[in-house]
Amino acid sequence: MFNLLKDKMLVLYLGIILCVIAAVSVETLAGTPQISAGRAHSLTLDVYGTIGAWGENLDNQGQPPVPPTPTTGYIHIAAGADHNLAIKADGTVVEWGFDVTAPPPPGFGLPMPTAKPSPLVGVIDVAGGASFSAALLDTYTVVAWGDNSAGQTNVPAGLTGVTAITAGDAHMLALKSDGTVVGWGDNTFGQTTIPAGLTGVVAIAAGNNHSLALKSDGTVVGWGDNTDGQITIPAGLTGVTAIAASSLYSMALKSDGTVVVWGTSTGIVNVNVVPTILTNPATAHVIAIAAGDSHAMALINDGSIVAWGDDFANQVTGAIGVNLGVASAPADTTPPVITLTGAVDVYVEAGTA
Repeated sequence: MFNLLKDKMLVLYLGIILCVIAAVSVETLAGTPQISAGRAHSLTLDVYGTIGAWGENLDNQGQPPVPPTPTTGYIHIAAGADHNLAIKADGTVVEWGFDVTAPPPPGFGLPMPTAKPSPLVGVIDVAGGASFSAALLDTYTVVAWGDNSAGQTNVPAGLTGVTAITAGDAHMLALKSDGTVVGWGDNTFGQTTIPAGLTGVVAIAAGNNHSLALKSDGTVVGWGDNTDGQITIPAGLTGVTAIAASSLYSMALKSDGTVVVWGTSTGIVNVNVVPTILTNPATAHVIAIAAGDSHAMALINDGSIVAWGDDFANQVTGAIGVNLGVASAPADTTPPVITLTGAVDVYVEAGTA
């Protein structure tokens, strides 16, 4: 009888172990879905770390990395104008699409691009510009490579304490842990001239020639090129939780899940005509936004994507049917308390051995 008891207890114990392992495995795989937009292509990362892409593909930017480079196992993505970057779980970076370190065409007097750091490890954030890239390291410092014709890869000496980076056409912004912003690169339109007294910043975004900052009070500040009203913040805009910027327009995601766009776009279809479903709190449920040159995307809390704007390269209709999954809450991996009553019949017969 004791052997029977041992067998039943062993089965129950193994079942508990397998359930706990399964819970841990699901949590390891499930991450936060992400979207990003380039000039005319779209980039996604699903909850299982798999990359998706569509749209213009002249430089292979509108597709996942080409084998043997893996298409899964990533934790963060960023689209440049015509190239992409993705951070792997080991803190290394995969880059594909337009080669930002390729020598410039002769006869234009352009400087040689800045070489990509090697090895490039410990990366926690990436950003892509028109033809350059940047990475934030786990030392909270920044490295950049590619086109340096406007000084966009000349990271300011001594820059530390950085928590986020973003890239415009030829300029960079860095957000520091003290809530201040540093800019460098092209300043033709004042896009790297940080407004005096700007503090309390929690997020940043760089368009082609303009810059945005989201403050901790849910308001937005803009500076740089305002030719198309891209830094003219809509009156009364508050409750903002995320921002995005592109060529001639800017976007904001509000705490009620709705999307606001201002400025214009370079395409035929103006992206500031936001789909009605995204402007009604009862139907929007947006959790992330992305801005391309003439198209925009919104990630819905059910994992689906709404895209609008120009579609000459399938950058909008490519989102149809895509679902990135839903990020689950961290799993409780504490072994459950097991009550044996009703699970197995545990008893001992008197006089048996």
